[in-house]
Amino acid sequence: MELTSNSIVAIAELGGYIPAIVLAFIVCKRHGFGRSSGWYFTFTLSLIRIVGSVCQLLTITNDSIGLLKAAIILDHIGLTPLLLATLGMLSRLVDWINVQSPSTISIKYFRIVQLLVLLGAVFGIIGAESSAENSISPWTDIAVICYVAAFAALAIILIKALPSTDVIPNPERILAPAVGLALPFVFVRLLYQTLIVFVHRGPFARVGGSVLAHVFMAMVEEFIVVAVYLVLGFKLNRGRTAEKGRAEKGMTLGTESEQQYQYSDGL
Repeated sequence: MELTSNSIVAIAELGGYIPAIVLAFIVCKRHGFGRSSGWYFTFTLSLIRIVGSVCQLLTITNDSIGLLKAAIILDHIGLTPLLLATLGMLSRLVDWINVQSPSTISIKYFRIVQLLVLLGAVFGIIGAESSAENSISPWTDIAVICYVAAFAALAIILIKALPSTDVIPNPERILAPAVGLALPFVFVRLLYQTLIVFVHRGPFARVGGSVLAHVFMAMVEEFIVVAVYLVLGFKLNRGRTAEKGRAEKGMTLGTESEQQYQYSDGL
C-alpha cells in the first residue's frame, strides 16, 4: 500500500477534525443543537471532512468510481456548513442588535442566504454526479454562483451590523470581530472552489490538481474558520441569548424583526 500526497492530506485532516468534532459536540451541548446555531454546522463540517478523508484513504485499495465521486461530492458540499456556520454567528449578532436597537436588520437577508446555500448544495451534488473526469457540469457552475451570492450577502449583513455593535452586551461583542476574522478565510476557500470549476486545469484541475493549492486554499482555511468558531463557542456565555435579553427588557416576540433567527428550523 503506497501513500500518495492526497492520502497524507487525508490523514492530516483526520488528525485535525477528530478532535474538532469532539470540541464541536461539547460546544453544541453548551449552546444547544438547534440548526439555527452556527456550532451545529461546525460539527457537521467536521463530520463531512472525516467521512471525506476516510473515502479518500479507501481509494488506496479500492479505485471505485463511486468512492472517488463520494470524495468529490463531500469536498464540494463542505462549503455548505462553512457558510451556514457563518450565518449562524451573524444571526446571533444581529438578533442582539435587533433587541437593543430600533434599527433592525430583516430576517429576509438570512432567508435569502439560507436558500442560496441550499441551492448551491443541491446543484453541486447534481453536478458532481453528472460530471465527467475532464469536464464540469453546468449544474456545478450554478452551484458556485449560488455560493458566491451567499457569501456576498453574508458580507453585506456584517457591514450593516457593524455600526450597531456598540449596543449589544460586552460579552457578545466578540461576535463581530470573530466573523470578520473568519470571512476572509471563507472567501479564499470559495475562491478555490470557483477556480476549480471555472478554470479546471493546471493546479486547479478537479482531478490531479495541485495538492498544495488544495491544502493552502481550502483545507487550512476551513480548519481556521472551524477553530475560530469553536473558540467563540467556549468564550460566549452559555444560555445568554437575545431571547433572554428580550425577557429582561420585557419585550415580546411579536414582529418579524423581533424574532430570534431560527432560520434553519423550518427546513
